[in-house]
Amino acid sequence: MDLSIFLRLLLVLPNRYIYTNAVYKQRIHNIYIMNTKAKIRQELLVLRKNLSETWNEMFWSKLCDNLLGLIATLSGRSVCGYYPIKFEINMIYILAEIEKLGRYDIGLPRVVDKFRPLEFKLWRTNTPLEFNSNMGLHEPYQSQETIIPDLIMVPLLGFTRSCHRLGYGGGFYDRTLPHYPNAVSIGVAYSFQENNDIPTEPHDIPLFYIVTEAGIIRNSWS
Repeated sequence: MDLSIFLRLLLVLPNRYIYTNAVYKQRIHNIYIMNTKAKIRQELLVLRKNLSETWNEMFWSKLCDNLLGLIATLSGRSVCGYYPIKFEINMIYILAEIEKLGRYDIGLPRVVDKFRPLEFKLWRTNTPLEFNSNMGLHEPYQSQETIIPDLIMVPLLGFTRSCHRLGYGGGFYDRTLPHYPNAVSIGVAYSFQENNDIPTEPHDIPLFYIVTEAGIIRNSWS
């Protein structure tokens, strides 16, 4: 073999090995994160499903008071929530309480496309909703007025003390929150949903606040 070719191989092969090894390690890491998140999701879904009505009624009012107290300290005219699924906290009741204040436009999300950010539509307690059978949730009709949210209340399965959230894995809010860079994001949960073993990835966006019946967790930079 020509010496120059041999020397070039010595330079190229280690780089290719390092690259291949790095890619392999990244894939293993991604699989670990996906499996860990899937396991935690399942555990938290079971916990939330088995939550007793007594426990729910006992702490719901405290959570509602904490959330309304936080909203009162923040600027903004439009408050957007979500329609509850899978035994989530009933955000419709909370939005109805906010509507009674008479100071805010209320919005609910509508799925535009599986891979696009959510859009928010104006909502009132008497506004009819349609059922999205593909997503398994109720949402405003397309004909409803679109609003730009100042405050976005975000559904979650779990959260960390640093205000990272664990969702259902669809990535809707990972796409939606950057689409509204001026909006303040607020996770709404019960305190038992805190789990600091939730792994985070570079694309995971921490929320500004997490509100539970036990109090308000503020992101360090909010």
